[in-house]
Amino acid sequence: MSYSKDSCGELKSQLYRAYDKKLISKQEFENTSYKIELVKNKIGAFMKYLNNSEFKGLKFNNNKQ
Repeated sequence: MSYSKDSCGELKSQLYRAYDKKLISKQEFENTSYKIELVKNKIGAFMKYLNNSEFKGLKFNNNKQ
């Protein structure tokens, strides 16, 4: 999950580069930037939910068998 969240940051960086080079319009930049932030926030909220959940995956399961 953290890789996905980090990818949003990388995508936003590339978006700034495209805007600075005049490859996209201001409206395209703002719309896409908003969508990136929305996805990043949703991933972060889902990660928080999973961390607080009583259900744990194999990686975090403390049962040693």
